[in-house]
Amino acid sequence: MLELSTALTACFGGVCILLVACMGAYMRLENRRRNIVQGVNLTSAQVDTEVLGEDNFRSPLFRYVY
Repeated sequence: MLELSTALTACFGGVCILLVACMGAYMRLENRRRNIVQGVNLTSAQVDTEVLGEDNFRSPLFRYVY
């Protein structure tokens, strides 16, 4: 029984690592896509959050922080 619980814990840990890696890759690709569309090279630190407004994700200036 101990081997099963250890194996399940390792599997869930691996799935979590994979999900975090995929989410990080998605955020980097989305930021890169937004930069290409706008023709700029902005980072999240360069975007003033007061300019984003209420609907942050739809703002062309929005950048993911990772």
